Amino acid sequence: MAELLHEQSMFESMREQIRARLNGLLHRDPTLPLPSPPEALAVDLAHPASSEALYAFALERRGELEQAAARVDEGNAESALAKRSYYPELGVMGSYTSMWQGPHRFMAGVTLNLPLALGRRRGAVEQAQALTRQAAASLAAATDAIRVEVEVARQLVLETLHQLELFESRLLPSARDRVSAARSGFEVGRNDFMGLIDAERNLRNVELRWETSRAELEKRRARLNRTIGLLPGEAGPVAGAGRGGQP
Repeated sequence: MAELLHEQSMFESMREQIRARLNGLLHRDPTLPLPSPPEALAVDLAHPASSEALYAFALERRGELEQAAARVDEGNAESALAKRSYYPELGVMGSYTSMWQGPHRFMAGVTLNLPLALGRRRGAVEQAQALTRQAAASLAAATDAIRVEVEVARQLVLETLHQLELFESRLLPSARDRVSAARSGFEVGRNDFMGLIDAERNLRNVELRWETSRAELEKRRARLNRTIGLLPGEAGPVAGAGRGGQP
């Protein structure tokens, strides 16, 4: 009995951990109950926005680009500071003395600090400039990588949409017509029962592939949203209204 209670407690703990992780993926409080699953999967069949719109959105939202740009700004600031070390530093000084005996005196002056050790200063400037160029190269590489990532994800979505359009326009209607013809032929005695079974089996296979493609579309659309930095529930670049449901 104790072993059974231990296993039950372990399974309940695993369930709570899974619920917390799923809520985390949905950007919800980990302690909230999970929403009920939909009775039917509503798939967004809208085509994604243009490549240019997706690029622009991604370049504004991807955090690694902000970090790379900040490193470039930091390098520019360090270069400017290093170059300023070549300039003489001019200062103003003043003092006031008060003695128990004698007059009070106010003294003022100007200080001039001439830069020396030019080799060290030159090295600091060159180092800062090199770091700036390296940061700029990293920013350019990250930008190119994100553009490629976005375009690949977009093309995968378009590919799956094309597959679904093919299912809805040709494969599913053809499979259903074949079932209707096999049923009519069986009823009038032109076809045997196995012909009807084969037609039904073919229709179920086509419907299964269609449902698999619908699920794959949602996975690829989620990947595209991730590549442009779009969080669940946020509105991003769109290209027309979506449609879902049964064909």
